[in-house]
Parts: sequence; C-alpha cells; structure tokens
Amino acid sequence: MLALPYGKAVANDISVSTKPLHSLVASITGKNASPMLIIDGITSIHHMSLKPSTIRKLHRANAVLWMGADIEPYIENALDSVPNTTQIHDLSSHLIKQNVYWWTNPQQAIALISPLTELIIATDPENKSNYQKNAENLVQQLKTMNSEIKASLSPFSNAHFMTLHDTYRGFNSNFGLKEGNAIEQNGTVGAKTLVKLRKEIKQTDIPCVFGEAGENSAILGTLIEGTTAKLGTLDAMGNNLAAGSMFYENLIRQIADTYLACFSAK
Repeated sequence: MLALPYGKAVANDISVSTKPLHSLVASITGKNASPMLIIDGITSIHHMSLKPSTIRKLHRANAVLWMGADIEPYIENALDSVPNTTQIHDLSSHLIKQNVYWWTNPQQAIALISPLTELIIATDPENKSNYQKNAENLVQQLKTMNSEIKASLSPFSNAHFMTLHDTYRGFNSNFGLKEGNAIEQNGTVGAKTLVKLRKEIKQTDIPCVFGEAGENSAILGTLIEGTTAKLGTLDAMGNNLAAGSMFYENLIRQIADTYLACFSAK
C-alpha cells in the first residue's frame, strides 16, 4: 500500500533510507520539498550498522521509504522502535528483480519512479502536476543516460574481467557486458584460489580486475602480479558523490567511466 492519507505527512516529512533511493525521490519532489536522507554514507552494505544519530533521524520522520529487510537489513531493527504514527513504506515489491544492489541497473530505478510519484502526490496533492512533470523528466533523463552508456560500452561487450564482489551483476546485464567473475565469492580468498584466479587471468587474457572503494585491495595487487591485467576501483556506494537529485545519474556514469577507463587503457 503506497498511499499516504492526506494530512498525515507532507513531502518535506519523508525520510529516505539511502542515497540511490533518496536521489530518485529528490528528483521527483524538485523544489517543492526536501526529503531527508537517513544514511549518507555506506562503505559496504555487508558491514553496516546504524549510528545513534541515524536512529534519531528515523524517530523524527513522519514517513520512511526503504527497500525492505531483504535489501536493507541494517535498517529493520531500528524501524521496530519508531513511533506507531510513523508510516513505513517498503518499495522492494516494485523492483523488476530483487537485488541487494538494485540501483546498479537503471531499469530498476525507472521501475520505482511511478510508485514513488504516487506516494509523493498522496502527501501533497496540491503539487501533483509538478511531481508528475518531474517524474516524466526523470524517466527520460535515465533512459537517455542508459542509451548513452550502452553505446559507449558496446565495443567492450566481449571483454573479460573480474570484480571483487558480484555487486555489478545488474549493471553488467543491463549494459551488455559479460558477467565478471567475482573474486570473493565465499569470503576470504586463500592461496590456492589466488593461484587459480591468476591462471585464469593469464589464460583468458583478462584486461581488468576491479576492486571496491573503501575495501582492502592489497589482495588484488597480489592477484595481478605477473599478468598484463590492470587494476581499477569501482564504487557502488558513490561515497565520493554528493547526495541529491543528481546523485543517481552521477553514480551510474561514474561506474561506467571506471569500466571504460580500464577497458580502453593501452
């Protein structure tokens, strides 16, 4: 159930879990409201716990938008303690495919725009036309971005590569890239696994191995020793990017640029 009873909350009282979802909401509300971001930075969703200040933000919100316990488990316990009057909305059912890193695929983001717009209009029906126009512009903006990135990555559709985690499965599928092999599939990478992966890099002539910003990449330097592979650093969380309406597009373009820089390097 997405609708918020009129008078219960207004667009300015909406709090949004993380930067990708907040960016979509901020794009739709535009100048009419300033939704609050609950979590401004995450190094890794695998090692996430809420600070007391973040929990206080949740307790002040009249309405909370999040992606549900399966995708954002680090928020679930905190939501159990918010006031009974707080409206909590799980948007995950509107995803095309359930994925912890849903935002790496722009098609997932586009699928959320309509239900988000419906919810925002319910909080502030007087500005319905503005929200609808902003939503239409956002859909077109993301479709244009999607087409541009697909075109730029298309020459590398057959490129082999490795990533530290399987974070970018949605991105790779959407933009026509091969599914990069995840280095850390089951936790710690041992010596035998390193030998096996290094052999694969040499035999397959893998040009790029990607680490993740904020995580120890020393193992990757060891992995590519004696190979021609280059090391790149992806950032699924976009911690170096400012939150706001442009965050989402900036993040997807940054990921694409990181791929391109490595694939096209001589």
